[in-house]
Amino acid sequence: MSKKQVGNLIAKMHVKLNVLLEESDYNFMDERVQEYSRKLDRAIVQYLKPINQTPSRK
Repeated sequence: MSKKQVGNLIAKMHVKLNVLLEESDYNFMDERVQEYSRKLDRAIVQYLKPINQTPSRK
């Protein structure tokens, strides 16, 4: 996936996480919220990966 595609995916996932939070009455410990939050975290890590992996210079 391109960086732009991953960015779009993160935006959509963030909206869905907000919906899940509202549905759970803002219970951050709700299992569905926790699970989806972990998925979103993985997407964010994937998005940031190329930025954090700079080639070493000699």
